[in-house]
Amino acid sequence: MNAKQSILAGLSTALGETAVTEGSPGFSVDGIVPGAVVRPKDYAGVATTLSFANENGLTVIPLGGRQHAHIGNLPTRYDVALNLAALNAVVEFEPADLTITVQAGLTLGELRQTTAGSGLIIPFDPSAPDDATVGGMIAAGIFGAAAASLGTPRDFTIGLRVVMADGRMTRAGGKVVKNVAGYDLCKLYTGSVGTLGVIVEASLKALPSPPAEQRLNFAMDSAEQACSHVRSAFRAGLSIRSASMHRIPGGWSVHVVLAGTRAGVDRSYREMATDTVASDDVSDPPQYPLEMMVTVLPSRLAGLLEELAAQLREAAIEAWPASGVCVIRTHDIEHSITTAMSLATMHQGTFTVPRCPFEIKTNRDVFGDEPSAAALIRQIKHEFDPKGTLSPGRGPGRI
Repeated sequence: MNAKQSILAGLSTALGETAVTEGSPGFSVDGIVPGAVVRPKDYAGVATTLSFANENGLTVIPLGGRQHAHIGNLPTRYDVALNLAALNAVVEFEPADLTITVQAGLTLGELRQTTAGSGLIIPFDPSAPDDATVGGMIAAGIFGAAAASLGTPRDFTIGLRVVMADGRMTRAGGKVVKNVAGYDLCKLYTGSVGTLGVIVEASLKALPSPPAEQRLNFAMDSAEQACSHVRSAFRAGLSIRSASMHRIPGGWSVHVVLAGTRAGVDRSYREMATDTVASDDVSDPPQYPLEMMVTVLPSRLAGLLEELAAQLREAAIEAWPASGVCVIRTHDIEHSITTAMSLATMHQGTFTVPRCPFEIKTNRDVFGDEPSAAALIRQIKHEFDPKGTLSPGRGPGRI
């Protein structure tokens, strides 16, 4: 019996044959195909899978909708794919309390349908795809242009149920907005790309759906003009849900979503409108092999954008003026990485690579230079997962 057959046999004995299948390219991560795919039907199945893997020296990567599997460093090993798609129930929904608890495999589309009937929204970025899962969005820490008004998963995730590497079931936070004092482990798990535990359930804050919404598109000659216009509107308290800007020939197009009361949206539209109307095409950008993210203070963003535009002439550049975030997408890999890293350092920002060919990851940490807290990060990883069972190598500092 070879190693793959041994893994399949052991997992099938522990979980039942219907829960275990042979690994397939559909569950590959950075070109690595797992030996087995496990699809547990409940939390106990997740715990059994991790306990078995931990005891037998196997490594596990949790996956949901697989929309963000490209995020993270190259795995050092990948034996078992933990498919959480069957954990897709709404556990508890309290519209009056503005909270909802769901299983990690629930898709955003299903979540949005559930809350819409009660006139509520969950603050995941509106541009996130419907087939992304709640657990995946939290584990990857995904946010978008609406983060300045809605917040990020770290802000609206109030409770998590997490299965540890050895199969123990734990809770962090709670199901109400106000919880007891203490260290907020939810913030630690958010963005940890499955290296510290497997999220199986999440409690989230909801927001009332805005009664009115309107889009506004305009063009400006320079990044400084565009950034200044948007930041001034935020400071004035206008009803901005999200604001993004994109490089176009000769300048920048700005796309704003206004949301709030009808009177507030109308006033915001009048105060933000300009004489130059840009195209309203804000469809998903074409797929590029390289995607980089540079985050700086919002006051530094315009200068960064002008330099990026001058040095990366063929790149697609998007920015979120209120957050100081810039996303660069391009086919030119090595030159673009070197340039963006240098400019991020010059502008005292951070640099990450959310997407790139997996070959690039062999000699590069996609989370940027080793942080000053690298030793602490490794210590936390050792405390939570001493045997390196969960997503080994994928996190910051290749934990």
